[in-house]
Amino acid sequence: MLSTSSTHTRQKAAPDCPAAPHIQLANQLREDICQGRWRQEMTLPSERRLAQSLDISRRTVGLAFNLLCDWGVLTRRQGSGSYINPPGKSASLNEPKAQSKAQTWLLRESAKANHDEAFHLGLSPGAAVLRLHALQWQNGLRYALEYSTVSAQYLTEPLQVQVSAQASLMARQLGPLRTLQRIAAVNANSETAGRLRIPVGAALLHICRLSYLENGVAVVLTHVYGRGDGFECTTQLSAKV
Repeated sequence: MLSTSSTHTRQKAAPDCPAAPHIQLANQLREDICQGRWRQEMTLPSERRLAQSLDISRRTVGLAFNLLCDWGVLTRRQGSGSYINPPGKSASLNEPKAQSKAQTWLLRESAKANHDEAFHLGLSPGAAVLRLHALQWQNGLRYALEYSTVSAQYLTEPLQVQVSAQASLMARQLGPLRTLQRIAAVNANSETAGRLRIPVGAALLHICRLSYLENGVAVVLTHVYGRGDGFECTTQLSAKV
């Protein structure tokens, strides 16, 4: 069972998207639940109690619980606690109706650039950025995860981004005008598998996209992880004469 002295083998986060502490904790709790260390329909310890026992912040525990609710592992009951769902129970996210495309925001926050973000966007480590994480739906199916980072020099309010960083920049007449992308086949790690409701190790299409302004400055870094059985990517090529 989870404890301050317990040791677990954790799978690394998706490439180029290092796992935050709350993601690591969520993965560890889910592993404990899957291995029967926590019984179904059992109440987990409170956020404060778990934070004290693990010597971590209560905010980290709260974010981990939110993630487990997104994955359908937990259900929160007001004034009662967080309960472990039986297998097959629907997640707390409201799933869009079939025959529709939709997006669910997972994260919109101001943060400090990590190494990967700073390297690709040409920023100093710790520079201010906006992180925008979204779950993409199609025909009622969770089919892609999109992780975007944009320099706070160009967008400052994460909650004002309604569709995407690129759309918000276009609305401000900032472009971007050029995009470079790399496409590769990868396997789903535990975080991505939980988000997309697919087995760990399932085939995914990974698109790393870097968008530039007219002056050549990189402004948006995006990582997309799409299901191998339902993700489509269309590219238009044109030649200048």
